[in-house]
Amino acid sequence: MVVSAIASTPHGDDTRTFGPYVDGQSLYYSFINHGKESVVLDLKNDYDKSIFINMLKQADVLAENFRPGTMEKLGFSWETLQEINPRLIYASSSGFGHIGPLKDAPAYDTIIQAMSGIMMETGYPDAPPVRVGTSLADLCGGVYLFSGIVSALYGREKSQRGAHVDIAMFDATLSFLEHGLMAYIATGKSPQRLGNRHPYMAPFDVFNTQDKPITICCGNDKLFSVMLPTY
Repeated sequence: MVVSAIASTPHGDDTRTFGPYVDGQSLYYSFINHGKESVVLDLKNDYDKSIFINMLKQADVLAENFRPGTMEKLGFSWETLQEINPRLIYASSSGFGHIGPLKDAPAYDTIIQAMSGIMMETGYPDAPPVRVGTSLADLCGGVYLFSGIVSALYGREKSQRGAHVDIAMFDATLSFLEHGLMAYIATGKSPQRLGNRHPYMAPFDVFNTQDKPITICCGNDKLFSVMLPTY
């Protein structure tokens, strides 16, 4: 299997500029692009566009995360892609998907974390909402995109036709709210920030000790009874 990462300029992916660096190369970029071919194409250039079309004819999957409408402006609508390669799986990931009132809105990971409610649940009660320590919304969107691609490839074995997979980072991240989302639907009340505690389990927190903090998580009565003799 060959995976090609296509960028529009020699500078390419923004993550090439993220430190730290080893031998002049971003470790961040290497982490998320390890094993991929790097291809520079300007899809506004007719010659580069012809190269891209030839790649599409041989491809199983095309994945992109442009704002909705960008691929159409470049001349690669879903209908056009089907004409180029009827078996192509076209996977799109954007902030809010290709339909709905927010479809044209740009989005970064932190914006999606804030709008989805993840940040409202993260942090301490008397402090402002906190961004999760990793790019959670980006990762949620990626997991759902992967799942959609695999499902579409499986379906293609029977249909012999491609499919358009449309993933919204907002929708994907919203599904990771777990109990907070269900509690809001049931009660109409927004979940409260609890720090490292859990709304339904105890003890469930980070505790300071003489040398370093420890985490204790008792998820049920059996685990609680096991822990008690240690005190």
